[in-house]
Amino acid sequence: FILSKTSHPGRIEGTMGKIEEAKALVAEGDKHVKTSLTKWKPDYMNAAMCYDKAGLAFKVAKDFESSMQAYKKAAQAHSQSRQFFDAGKALEQASNAAKDLKRFDDAIQLMEEAAERYNDSTNLETAAQAYEKAGEIAEKAGFNEKGTELLLQSVEMRYAQDRPRMAKIPLSKATRLLVKSGKYDRAVELLKKLGQIGLEMNQPNVFETCVMSIVVLLLKNSDYVAADAYYVEAVSQHPGLASTTGSKICDELLTAWDNNDEEALAEIVGRTYITTMENEIARVARDLRLPGFPSGKSAAPQQVVLRPKAPNTSNTLSASPSGAADATSSHSPSSTPAGGSSDPSRRLSVTLSKRPEAESDSDHIRPTAAPAAAAASDLLSRMDNMHVSGDGMDLAGGDAGAGESSDAHADTGAGGADAGAADAGAADAGASEDLSDLL
Repeated sequence: FILSKTSHPGRIEGTMGKIEEAKALVAEGDKHVKTSLTKWKPDYMNAAMCYDKAGLAFKVAKDFESSMQAYKKAAQAHSQSRQFFDAGKALEQASNAAKDLKRFDDAIQLMEEAAERYNDSTNLETAAQAYEKAGEIAEKAGFNEKGTELLLQSVEMRYAQDRPRMAKIPLSKATRLLVKSGKYDRAVELLKKLGQIGLEMNQPNVFETCVMSIVVLLLKNSDYVAADAYYVEAVSQHPGLASTTGSKICDELLTAWDNNDEEALAEIVGRTYITTMENEIARVARDLRLPGFPSGKSAAPQQVVLRPKAPNTSNTLSASPSGAADATSSHSPSSTPAGGSSDPSRRLSVTLSKRPEAESDSDHIRPTAAPAAAAASDLLSRMDNMHVSGDGMDLAGGDAGAGESSDAHADTGAGGADAGAADAGAADAGASEDLSDLL
């Protein structure tokens, strides 16, 4: 607490002292510029020196507005003495002060003037760097179009010096701004230059990334023909490209697009190789959609069809023309939709109840002939309970019951015993034939 209380006044005194020192230097510089009867020519060199010192003192005191004004005066004095390189340095410092003030318009303008002064001093590389810095300021401020223009000026100066390799970084930055602005055609042109630089620098990974980026941007423009033609040309001119990971993914991407396979497209653009590319290119790749598919969805909505659970096959039969009546009578109501209409996609099934277990394996009747089995079982039961004796009991072939036969033979009397026995034997044979036919 004591240290903070004692040091705070000192910091204030130091700041005020720097400001007073800077003001004194500005006044001294103004004197060097003025003329009089005894001083006919301004002393720009000494004036520029005073202004430079004043600008630095204001910067230390955090007075960025005064620092910017002092550096601008220093730049004018250096230019008057034809010290263009020093003038560019002063303007660059003034631009930094404007940037600290969040006055990006002034910062960009001052950096452009610095690049021009460097160019006047025939220091082209420093001028190109200044244009690149101005483009970065414009990008930070959100002036994408202005930033692209400045970065391309830096690229042109590198090509003018026959140093295209030095244009790699500003080309990448300009491409990023163009993609961010949605100017994909122009971005494709710059990517082709960037890929050529990668080949000249023996950096095949740069060329591979550029090819992938170009294909993505062309597909974003829904120009599959151009994307496929460029990829085929790139592979034919550089055979080693076909064995790279990027080339294989690119080929799969084009195949998915050609096959109109939205699911495969969504899977490909989500791979790590694409997500680790330049941020703007990766964003465009994630938003790729086939023509006719809405943006933001990986695939078209699909209709879900619910199918009934398969019935138990142990006691279930498929309907057939011969058993249509039985199937209709035994079909479950829950399997028929409301309104009485049947769903053609459903498999029509009927369930038949099992006959009670037979007393022996030989008496077991298959459930596939339930009506005939019931009749046969009834006939067998009646035959088991039937007694053929001399009292004249008669068996009628199947149309008359056992009671009717007894009444008919009771009227014949005792004298017809032999005939009754013969009739019973014939009836027994007829019943056996009927049973055989039923089974």
